[in-house]
Amino acid sequence: MSEAGNNVMSGVRRISQRRAFENGVWLVDLCQVAENDCEVEDYLVLTPKGMRADGIGGVAVLPERNGQLGLQWVHRVALASAAWEIPRGFVDEGETVESAASRELEEETGLRCPPERMERLAVFAPEPSTIASYVAVFFAPDCHGELRLSDEIGVEAFQFHDPQEIKAALRNGTIVDATTIIAAQFYLLRGLS
Repeated sequence: MSEAGNNVMSGVRRISQRRAFENGVWLVDLCQVAENDCEVEDYLVLTPKGMRADGIGGVAVLPERNGQLGLQWVHRVALASAAWEIPRGFVDEGETVESAASRELEEETGLRCPPERMERLAVFAPEPSTIASYVAVFFAPDCHGELRLSDEIGVEAFQFHDPQEIKAALRNGTIVDATTIIAAQFYLLRGLS
């Protein structure tokens, strides 16, 4: 894709914006937007509170130990189902993305990988139609520490998998979480397996 393609402005205008809700991590706004003859009154926009100046508000981490990759089995309320996912979370105000990735990994799994060891795999927009933020995805090599389950709602298990199992799960569609698919694909593309 050409750089010019990223800078082309459409006729979309944000006419107004009002705060509908906020919680510990999200600002939820309803916007009135218009383009040509089309207008939307309550266009939903979610913005993480700790978003950095570069637009990164979240981090996700693919942990590795002894050549195996770690995934959490997480029940997601919105989908009323569970799936394998990598640990993830939000960037706190003033925090580097590497420090956020290291902190989130330890908070969610008990595993440790220092910020300077985190290897950035990708930066992506998780849902650009609604979420006003990017996510930085990291690979955490040689994790250490005592594994424990997160006390966050929905986290039911954590398991290390052989990279070949991850490849098979990508092929057969048993990994459905977009962030995990992106992390696994970039990990495999970089030849880290």
